[in-house]
Amino acid sequence: VMANMGQAYLTAQKESGLNAIYLLAHSGHETGWGTSLIVNKKYNFYGIGAIDSKPVEGAYDYTTPEGGIIAGSSWIAKNYVIRPGDTDSFIPYYQPTLDSMRFDNSWHQYATDEAWAVKISNYMQEFYRFIGGK
Repeated sequence: VMANMGQAYLTAQKESGLNAIYLLAHSGHETGWGTSLIVNKKYNFYGIGAIDSKPVEGAYDYTTPEGGIIAGSSWIAKNYVIRPGDTDSFIPYYQPTLDSMRFDNSWHQYATDEAWAVKISNYMQEFYRFIGGK
């Protein structure tokens, strides 16, 4: 289901302000590279709404793969990275990194997996090396 979705990731980057390579790494990690039931049944690429005990039941449902990529990225930006009310002229984003979205030992933010941020950043590094970036 992730095949041929490059344009959707680029549109998601433009609309959400989040890096397309991050979005690809995040969705690949969350969906087992497009093999999970949630992505195949609900086009939910980022695990939004999925809880550990009942992931499919709680996961948000999107009508198309492109919609899941694009709307999901905007949801992440709005709820975790570029939150309205959390911005000022000195620090425009209070959670601009994977590390600040991660599990922090007192309450989880995006994921309960303590290594979530590391796993996604490793995928990102692999993508950047593959395309000749840093």
